[in-house]
Amino acid sequence: MKIIQKAVMVLGLALVLSYLLRVLLHDSISVDDLGKLGSVTGAVSTIYTLIIAFIIVEVWGQFNSLGASVAKEASTLVALWNFTDYLDDKKIDKKMRPALVKYIDKVLNEERTEASMCKRTKHPSDELIAILRVIDLVTVDNEKDAAVLPHLFEYFEQLSGARGGRLDASTNRLPMFLKFLFIFLSVMTGVLFFLIPFESLAVQIFASGIVSFIIYLSYTLIVDLDNPFSGSWNVDYSPLTEAREYIETSENL
Repeated sequence: MKIIQKAVMVLGLALVLSYLLRVLLHDSISVDDLGKLGSVTGAVSTIYTLIIAFIIVEVWGQFNSLGASVAKEASTLVALWNFTDYLDDKKIDKKMRPALVKYIDKVLNEERTEASMCKRTKHPSDELIAILRVIDLVTVDNEKDAAVLPHLFEYFEQLSGARGGRLDASTNRLPMFLKFLFIFLSVMTGVLFFLIPFESLAVQIFASGIVSFIIYLSYTLIVDLDNPFSGSWNVDYSPLTEAREYIETSENL
């Protein structure tokens, strides 16, 4: 709803600016200048289109990568718990369950907040090392233990990898120069388009409104996806919440 409200405000300002420029410059732009202005507008618009396409692909890929890392981390934690539970060793269960829950709580309550401020959390964390220490306590007393132990180390490595991917994706942001270039081209594209006089005022206002609306929505999309912890599009951490609930409530297999 806020995006729509802001878009309407931007659209209104753009229409006013378009009308004012038409009134002020309508008689001062020669036919020769108009042709050159059209060429400049076309060139800037082409560069703007290429830049915005690259940025959207980049931030969208980063956003999806973060979501995939969170989901992978959650599924790996569940797998670690299931294999630990399969050992049927109550002592290990009593140590692994709180270690996994503490790890998830750290991610949800601290690391997510730090990532939103573009602060990278230590890796490996103390909570991750605590899980490894529990695995090290597993003793091989039978064939079941011998079969399960390699899987525990395998899933621990996957957890560490998913965690590293999440930390990278959650703290990556667009370089300031690229963001400045995008904003500059957005403004220049809008202004140059407003300067082109139309025969009909209604057509000019309509065309200017469409261009302004597209530029604003593109800007909002990029800025929002660049920080996946605020705005309208936020990364989904519910897989970790669900994993925590499962680990806390599941019984022995």
